[in-house]
Amino acid sequence: MNGIKTFENGVTTPSVLNYRKFLTDNKSSTYYTDFTEGVEGQEILIQSGGNTVIVNGATVKLAGSTNAILTPGSTLSLVKRGSVWYETGRSIL
Repeated sequence: MNGIKTFENGVTTPSVLNYRKFLTDNKSSTYYTDFTEGVEGQEILIQSGGNTVIVNGATVKLAGSTNAILTPGSTLSLVKRGSVWYETGRSIL
């Protein structure tokens, strides 16, 4: 896996192909509903630059079954199992 990739502003289903660590750079509230091009067992770490919400739903399963609102500097970790991303940890600042 390569270094760190910044998700494009406003894209709600960004590609995670060939990366493990990601930064968000959203100019307004962005609701992420899926992470595309992931592979079985892939682990990802998302660090928020602000205006970031990870949506609990069919393709992303979060602890407590509620959306994760990430403040600047907060992180969320996910692992892909089948067609679903599962939360493995988070740190809210």
